[in-house]
Amino acid sequence: MFEHGVVSRKGFRLLLVASWVLAFVAVIAHFVTQRSLPPELQSWLYAYHHSPQYQPSPGRTILLLLCLVAGFANSVGLFAFKRWAKYSLIPVTIFGYLVVGVSRITLDVAWVVSLKSVLSILFGVTISLAFFSPLSKEFDEPERQ
Repeated sequence: MFEHGVVSRKGFRLLLVASWVLAFVAVIAHFVTQRSLPPELQSWLYAYHHSPQYQPSPGRTILLLLCLVAGFANSVGLFAFKRWAKYSLIPVTIFGYLVVGVSRITLDVAWVVSLKSVLSILFGVTISLAFFSPLSKEFDEPERQ
């Protein structure tokens, strides 16, 4: 994981895999824990999700899907140490925050919020390693066979 005090390629990949697993767990936990919300919040959420006024538009749905695909592709590119993945990381991240910022309301229990917070921290570490560590040079090297 570490070579000479810095994160190795293997360590960076482990960080990405840990992020993927944590993201999967957070999504599952979000849906599983909806039943543990107080009854008042559950009934409000049900009414909100079934109200014609708050149904997601096709455009918003397409943007969310594009965001998901772009994030996944970028993550796979980072795993493979592709140069394009490093330089598309920030634009894809900004795009994701803009799209999520106009999404519908979500409610989570505290530990799901904690999982998402840890995921954000891991993502920040990923960005810092990709740009500001000795490992960042790995993205600019020619392809390895």
